[in-house]
Amino acid sequence: MRLRSIPRSVSNRLAPYRPFFTSTQAQHFNIWCWLLVGLIISGSGQLKALTRCMPSRLAYWTALRMIRAKVWDEQALLDVMVDDLLYSLPPPKDGVLHVIPDTTRKEKTGEKQPLAYTTKMGKFEPYLFGHSVLLMIAHWGGFRIPVAVRVINPKIKGHQNILVREMLRKFRPPAWCQRVIVEADAGFAAKKTLQLVVEIGFYYVFALPRTWKLANGTHLSDLARCLPKKFYRRLASYKFDGRRRDYWTYSKSAKLSVLGDVTLVLSKRRFNDPPHRIKLLVTNLLEASTGEILSHFSRRWMVDTFHRYYTHWNTFEIAA
Repeated sequence: MRLRSIPRSVSNRLAPYRPFFTSTQAQHFNIWCWLLVGLIISGSGQLKALTRCMPSRLAYWTALRMIRAKVWDEQALLDVMVDDLLYSLPPPKDGVLHVIPDTTRKEKTGEKQPLAYTTKMGKFEPYLFGHSVLLMIAHWGGFRIPVAVRVINPKIKGHQNILVREMLRKFRPPAWCQRVIVEADAGFAAKKTLQLVVEIGFYYVFALPRTWKLANGTHLSDLARCLPKKFYRRLASYKFDGRRRDYWTYSKSAKLSVLGDVTLVLSKRRFNDPPHRIKLLVTNLLEASTGEILSHFSRRWMVDTFHRYYTHWNTFEIAA
């Protein structure tokens, strides 16, 4: 279905964002409005699918040239739109905002893509050639709002952690937010990242790599391998949508040389799982129960849900 004009209600709502497009002659603002209308109609993130909803005079190369142009700042525009959206949506009753960073890999890419590299998704998965995209979303209730998007440069050591710290510094929670909890996997558990989370007044629930050790010198790998099974207790945790999932857990108060007093949680799906299947979690929510900590960490899968159902990120990858 092709439209001949942008609805007036849509154009009036998007009018405040016109100053971000300085190229009047190229009509970048009008093309950007058409891209958003195409997203609403088609629901696809592929640029060719979006151009099918536009008038025939707007060809594919027209939209592609607008996205690749460097006369407009896509991240500054996204920041303003995120601020407007966070203040307009209804807040949660508890005033808690969850911030979740995670990466996704795009397999299909050109051979001349400078940020592409060969990698594996798992130990038994085949090799693939593509590039990684870092996404950070704000989640509460049934809302999942993308806050920032970056493309990871594989040539820079620890680039994803550098980008996460940059995103956290720029992120400004809305006025209704009473507490911000950052949930991330072990790949983001750098010491500088966790220290930054504490400095800006946020809370965290992170998975820890086994190379870390306690203040008394005990390695977490030794704790996960040598802890007897009799210390594990079956515990029920609940996802944000109310679904129940049981884990075998062991929690203790500990002290890390970098983070200070924290709560450590060792969890596994089955009682007889081997030590390499044990998940190590750390949090500075000292008053939270073990079930609440597991429920907080389960929200990390909201990023994967966002990747799967909303967009293929082709448009954002081209812009980056």
